[in-house]
Amino acid sequence: FGLPPLLPLGVIWECVESSLPSQYDTEKIGKLEFYSAAGVSNLARNCKMKFEIKNVNDSVSQNEDYLSVRMEMEFELVSPLLLLGAAPILKLDNDFALKVLLPYAVTKRK
Repeated sequence: FGLPPLLPLGVIWECVESSLPSQYDTEKIGKLEFYSAAGVSNLARNCKMKFEIKNVNDSVSQNEDYLSVRMEMEFELVSPLLLLGAAPILKLDNDFALKVLLPYAVTKRK
């Protein structure tokens, strides 16, 4: 997380739930849930990331299947005064990690 050395944020996550979506049953949702009691030093604690992964059939071509991923993020700010600065920083950091770094890492592995 973060943009080291400008914004060196760090979190140690524990995976608390992991299940795959069904390849054949589009109603069965896969789940990934991560938790960090310590959170981000001096900013947030009791951090949670929850992902729901679902197989979706493209009804137009009926040949294309893809995954839909929904993410929820929860955290407690260490101080109410941080509400003005920390929440936007954490959101920006998460958006950058999920929209830029994660897709880059996935395409690099192919």
